[in-house]
Amino acid sequence: PNGSEYIIRLGNKNVDSEADRISYSFDVPSNVESYAIVFNYAIVFQEIDPPHLPWQQPKFTVVLIDEDTNTQDECASFEYTSQSGIPGFSRAENGAFFKPWASVMVNLTKYIGHRVRLEFTTNDCSENGHFGYAYIDLNENCAIPVNGNVTCPENNSVTLRALPDFATYRWYNPDTKVTYGTLDSLYLFPTPPIGTRIAVELVPYLFAGGCTDTLYTVIKNMGDIKIRSPLINCLSIDLTSPSIVGGNKSGITYSYWKDPRAHVPLANPKNVRTSGTYYIMGRLLPSGCFSIMPVVVNITAPAPIAVNPPDPVNYPGTIDLTKTFAPRPGVQYT
Repeated sequence: PNGSEYIIRLGNKNVDSEADRISYSFDVPSNVESYAIVFNYAIVFQEIDPPHLPWQQPKFTVVLIDEDTNTQDECASFEYTSQSGIPGFSRAENGAFFKPWASVMVNLTKYIGHRVRLEFTTNDCSENGHFGYAYIDLNENCAIPVNGNVTCPENNSVTLRALPDFATYRWYNPDTKVTYGTLDSLYLFPTPPIGTRIAVELVPYLFAGGCTDTLYTVIKNMGDIKIRSPLINCLSIDLTSPSIVGGNKSGITYSYWKDPRAHVPLANPKNVRTSGTYYIMGRLLPSGCFSIMPVVVNITAPAPIAVNPPDPVNYPGTIDLTKTFAPRPGVQYT
């Protein structure tokens, strides 16, 4: 649901009193002003009739732990237990009931410089009769999820967008507390001066997990996108790799070109096999601001290997394969 290429299904339809867990530990960078992680999840529970005790039911649990202090973050942790009438769930034709994809934002700004762990757990019914499983999709972009704050001189308005699927929103001036809007997006005309700080308060639905949070964004000028030239390769280069375009502002989409004016498109940027200078355009939507920067690709021919076949040996004799050719300086052999 967030545009990534992979999701994970945690658990299955087996009814063997199973429990499944996946955890993700990572360091919150110490050189950033703010940091957040967004994940999407969906849940499937088998209906239990007659109902069991709460601790016997299938469940889905999310826990955030600060590994530096071994403490649990209550706002980022929540649990769903299988029961009829759960808010946010729908009934399927086969009698199971499910929660469609929902978004959760975990503001990790207070954990800057810490190592944290995000745990997802599914449990079947402990009475060995009913299943529960979930789907999880982590967002790769860990910037604070407020888009639209980057503009360019020719634009006279901006539209800020927050993460969807919250119960209420309030955009306001953090200094004067004046409210600007109460939708998930905010249109501002004329464009506020560069450096203007704007806050948005997000209140989650009671059934969605998480706590009320306030995010802050600053109106910025787009400037040039950052491009890192790839390492030399003997086969091909993937210009869409995050190692090349990573580290830019959020909300930028990229296109790939053969010329500096972006008139001749590069047909297959994931598999560039010819050395040369190519160009990457970063376009900021919906403002339309863009920047075009060059990237240099170096494809070198594989180092030739002249092999001298070794003399035959009889078991248990051995052959040293490193002695069958003359290694070239600067080349690594495996």
